Amino acid sequence: MSAAEDTRIEGWPAELSDGALGQLAALLQASVAAGASIGWVDTPSEATALAFWRNCSEAAARGERSGWWALQQGRVVGSVQVVWQQPENGAHRVDLVKLMVHPEARRAGIASRLMDAAEAEVARRGRRLIVLDTWRASPAEGLYWQRGYQRSGFIPDYALTTAGGAGATRVMFKRLGTGGLQVRPGTPDAPEAQALLDALSAELLQNYGSDGRSGLANWSPQGSTFALARTGNGEPIGCGAFRPLALPATDGEGATPRCAEIKRMYARERGQGIGQAVLAWLTHEAWTRGYRELRLATRRANTRARRFYAAQGFTECAPWGRYVGRAESVCMGLALDD
Repeated sequence: MSAAEDTRIEGWPAELSDGALGQLAALLQASVAAGASIGWVDTPSEATALAFWRNCSEAAARGERSGWWALQQGRVVGSVQVVWQQPENGAHRVDLVKLMVHPEARRAGIASRLMDAAEAEVARRGRRLIVLDTWRASPAEGLYWQRGYQRSGFIPDYALTTAGGAGATRVMFKRLGTGGLQVRPGTPDAPEAQALLDALSAELLQNYGSDGRSGLANWSPQGSTFALARTGNGEPIGCGAFRPLALPATDGEGATPRCAEIKRMYARERGQGIGQAVLAWLTHEAWTRGYRELRLATRRANTRARRFYAAQGFTECAPWGRYVGRAESVCMGLALDD
């Protein structure tokens, strides 16, 4: 059995023993010594690390936060915490903090498993928004993005570094829907994505005589994003994408906003908020990529889709490219704020 297979993820016990506190303190020291930015510039002393974990344990006992740890043969090799205590107007959200994995146990998926456990509890308690921050452009930022966390900006000179000076922190968030519904980036050629796209094509062909498969033809990740919606237990249940759209100039100076086209939106179940979750994720992702307008085309006969997009703020706009002169199509657009 590999070390990863032998790793157990568990919630902290109601009261942390001195032995558990000592192991957590050693984890903290090893993580900071290896470069983790989790609140210290230099490796904290044992006394400082123990005091930190005692405070966390006391907060957990008061119900203000929860913690999970990763155990390998009884040894603590990772931990993460969720802070439940929020102001009244933030009762729907939580902070995810102090994710750390021992240097000797990294690159085995432990961080993701810790986050799986934390996110499942967040969903179980009905919280809908998870917020975190991490070093800008760090490997951790990439991990969070792959898990569906989106970038909302960065704060320069936020935290002191071991090399002197200060570095920027990236603020990120993840929205959760009913039952833990969440959206993550994916690729349209993955088997789970293909199953959804095939279902969409079959539905379009049956209802409108065309399967719409050309929407992702010659797909390139350059400037494009494909998204998968998943249930709380990880089952793919919806998808959508955007890709760059070149539009002719609309003013005398020849400048147009950067525009992306929404493609291949699909929800396996209706009325569950899946489409809204996918479109909201894509809209924010397009904005962070520098796009300032979204466009889409749908069939005029597809009144359900037209109502859906109108409810999300899209309005009918002039056709472009291959949609010009096609009475069966309706083009819609949405401006993205600066």
